Amino acid sequence: MGNYVDYTKSIDTQDLDTIYITGGGYINYAFKGISRESAMGWEEPVWGGDLTRSTNFVLSNIEDVDFGLVARVEVSYKYMNAQDYLVLCEIAKQRTCVVNYYSRDLGQRVTQEMAFTGNELKKLHTYGAKYLGGLDISIKLVATNRDRENLIKSTCTITYDNNTGSGTIDSQSAVWSNVVILSDGTAFTKTGYSLKEFNTKADGTGWSYLPNQHITVFKDMTLYAIWE
Repeated sequence: MGNYVDYTKSIDTQDLDTIYITGGGYINYAFKGISRESAMGWEEPVWGGDLTRSTNFVLSNIEDVDFGLVARVEVSYKYMNAQDYLVLCEIAKQRTCVVNYYSRDLGQRVTQEMAFTGNELKKLHTYGAKYLGGLDISIKLVATNRDRENLIKSTCTITYDNNTGSGTIDSQSAVWSNVVILSDGTAFTKTGYSLKEFNTKADGTGWSYLPNQHITVFKDMTLYAIWE
């Protein structure tokens, strides 16, 4: 995944081995020693609000969650000098920070809000200020979703289609990620048939939902009546 980069010709050495972190009163503080692990990462749920990666979420219905690739960056040190370590501790207290780093996948430097992972944050503070430096320190950061603020505040619409039946059901509106109760479907009728479910595809091969089901809305949806 990502773009091929000729490391010997295409980019500056600084692009490969330095990240700049803004937070805790420091602006674009340079940390050298970036590994090749900066990349778009695994698929994770798209959440909003005060998201940090150390937060645990419980999903009632995994099908109701949008997923997206989450950017991550890792910097590893055999030894970190005391000044850098103390700065890192101050920034890490904020949980979230702005990170400028080289992305292998995009083939360029990017700036993104990121959060320290919970375990690494705890590890960083175990060394304390009395040391001259820290050994075997690994900084791991992953992207937050606050750059999706416009999406998070948007309104989604659920439209109902009788799918060869009769009757109409008013559309429903909900703020992105909020829960709505679907229609009971009684306004739809079809001679000789009963309503089995609603489906995101007219042929019934999409996601299926029952009348009166509680769902979390992440995008505009058209729900088709499925008859039996």
